[in-house]
Order: sequence, then structure tokens, then C-alpha cells
Amino acid sequence: MVIRRLCAHYSQITNAVASASTGHISPIVSCNFLNSQTVKVNRQSQNSSKCQSGSATFRQSQNFSSNKSGSVSNSQSSSVSNNQPGNGSNNQSKTLCNDQDSQSLLFESSMKAEIMKHTELTRDHLTPEIQLHLVTRQCELWHSRGDNSPFVDPFWAFFWPGGQAVTRYILDNRDKFRQRTVLDVGSGCGASAIAAAQCGAKKVVANDIDAAATVAAKLNADVNLCDITVDSRNLIGSVCNQWDVIILGDMFYDSEFVSCISDWLSHYLKAGTCVLIGDPGRLMFKNHQMKSQLTKLAEYELPEQSRLENNGLNTAGVWMLEVGS
Repeated sequence: MVIRRLCAHYSQITNAVASASTGHISPIVSCNFLNSQTVKVNRQSQNSSKCQSGSATFRQSQNFSSNKSGSVSNSQSSSVSNNQPGNGSNNQSKTLCNDQDSQSLLFESSMKAEIMKHTELTRDHLTPEIQLHLVTRQCELWHSRGDNSPFVDPFWAFFWPGGQAVTRYILDNRDKFRQRTVLDVGSGCGASAIAAAQCGAKKVVANDIDAAATVAAKLNADVNLCDITVDSRNLIGSVCNQWDVIILGDMFYDSEFVSCISDWLSHYLKAGTCVLIGDPGRLMFKNHQMKSQLTKLAEYELPEQSRLENNGLNTAGVWMLEVGS
């Protein structure tokens, strides 16, 4: 089954970071990501796509399009040969930009169709106010072999426990997010970002390095009548915006990565950013030295379906990370 294959994949990478009592493995996000794409999600402006550098969609779009490789270089060569001297560079750039736009739109359209085909809209989770396209036990993909999946490791297709908890916290504390700028890192299906938007946040960015996840988040935002921004660049380590709130759900699974993200968050903590973490209590989260900086804000019992999907985990909590001494 797909979900078992995903867990097995992480058990190899993270050396079984979960406790023996649960066997749960959490989603992973790499610190090293070279490709990027930013897509503005706006229900009123579906045609606002812009050229971005290093599109992460090219690699994945090969699974969904019949375009031959080299189409960009062919059109580029044709453009250059037909241009007058002095204008070649500008026209070449325009051609490349148009090709990237076309590839991006094709990928997004194809991925959206695949997501709708292989998932179902469900409210069977800790935040029933939000409908999400997820792979459930009613979906054929749940029961199929992993190599039959049209997606590469679709972690965005599952609503993990930490994400459920922090999303529940957002909906229960609307005033803390109203008119705030919010960054949801490792956003997956986009639930936490959607919740922040529903609470009246001024700006919400759902950030995930999987370009398929950004399409899923966009689709889920549309279903819930929310306007958010999705971004597939690796923002960890970069300081390019000032956020009022940074959200991280199910991101603490590996000691090296925890250290990486902790160093990055320290800048925002000193600037007064509120950092919220959702986690079911994984060993790497509980045993890391940053635990002395955590204040527990809430704990929630997971619904039955979530317990079944996560090997019997019963609860998940929300913590606030504070400046270390």
C-alpha cells in the first residue's frame, strides 16, 4: 500500500526515528533544494502566472505530458535564428520564459487532474471545517502498489498528526492570526495555511519543496474558498521576509535537520516572530536540545481514522518555540 511504502521509505532515511511503541515515521524535507517555483493562488486571478527561475515542475511534468525533451532548446534556437542582430538576447529570454510558463501550466493542469482522480474530498480529521483532497482507505491508490502511483512520494496526500494539531489550534485561536503574515513550512496539503486564511490572516504562504504539494494546496484552497500563496522554493536558511507567524507541522524527524531548522528559526525568534510547532511527540523532537525552548500550548486527541493511519498514535500537540537563553 502507498502509505506503508512511504513509511518504509522514511524508516530507511531517518534510521527509524520513531518510538518503538508507535513505529510512526514523519514526512521529510531536504535542506538542499536547487529548483524553485513560486505560484500565486488567487481564485479571482487564475491567469496571473509569471516566469520563475529553475522551475521544479519540469522533472515531474515528464510523467504527465507527451512533450519531447529538447522542445525548449529547439524553440530557443528558432527564435535566435529569426531575430535581427541586437535583439536575440531579449527574444531568447522571452521565448524561454514563455516555454517555462507553458510547461508550468501544463504540469499544474495535469497534476490537478491526477490529484482529483486519486484522492477524495474528506472532512474526516481533526479539522472538519476544512475539506481536503486526501488519499483515504476508500481510494484505490491506498490499496495499490507504490510503483503504480502517478505521484512521487505523495506526503501531501495525507494529513499528518502534527499538522492536524496545529491546524486545530489555529482555528481555535482566530484572533492570534487575524491580520498577521503567516508562513507554513512543509505545508503538504496546505491545511494550516488554509486555516490561517480562514482566520483573516493578512498574507499566507504555503511553502513545500514538492511542486505537486503546491498544486494540492492550491486545489484545497480553492475548495475552501481561500486565497493563499504557494511557494516551492526551499526557504529554510533564507531570510527574505518578516513573518508574524511561522508554522511547522511534522517537520522534526531527524537530528541534523532539526539543528538546521533551529538555526534558521533563531533569527525570526529574535525578531519577535511566533513559531508554532505541531508534532505527535517523535523522539527527535522530544530529545533535541531545543526542547528547553518549547512551551506546550495544546494537546488534541486524534480521531479514529487518524489513529489507524498513524500506527495507533493517539494524540498530537502544539508547542511555541521561544528564544533560547
